Amino acid sequence: MRFGNYLLLFDPEIWGTVSDWFIFSVTAATGLLIWLTLRSQVKIQKFEHIRLKRDLLPVFTAEYYFENSEHRLYLVPNGNPFYRFQYSITQLQPTVEEIRFRGTDVINLQFPFDKPIPFKFKWDPKSLDFKRPICLFAIRYEDQMRTSYVSIITLLPGGTTQVVGPKEYNKTQHKIFAFEE
Repeated sequence: MRFGNYLLLFDPEIWGTVSDWFIFSVTAATGLLIWLTLRSQVKIQKFEHIRLKRDLLPVFTAEYYFENSEHRLYLVPNGNPFYRFQYSITQLQPTVEEIRFRGTDVINLQFPFDKPIPFKFKWDPKSLDFKRPICLFAIRYEDQMRTSYVSIITLLPGGTTQVVGPKEYNKTQHKIFAFEE
């Protein structure tokens, strides 16, 4: 094949025509763009999954009130649905006489997602050691995606609380609270 004064050694039957090479180039560029788009979508999908878990996460705050020997702890949810609500109480001082949850202790309770959950405690304030926490109050619950979480509330003398969590439930790490599986 001649191109002006130059001899080209491209045989179209072997190497193809310009249109064949153009189609190959466009197909390769399209494949590369599809691959880059897929990688970007995977990253965005991971980010959105994390954001969805954070947005659906039920979080409890603790309000603690006391009068004389009767103490009340209210767990106030943030309005996100929670399921399989369980609690466990570890007494750190032997002075706690009575711990009551609406009269009965029931696992897998159903609650409105925006109403406080009340607990009552009674103890003799004279025998209370004000330098140590009174008890650990652990709650385990699931979100809408059935991920299990644990929050730990420490009741301190003087009407204060310390809330840790929520953290994802780990069977070995949280075995001291004796939650049902």
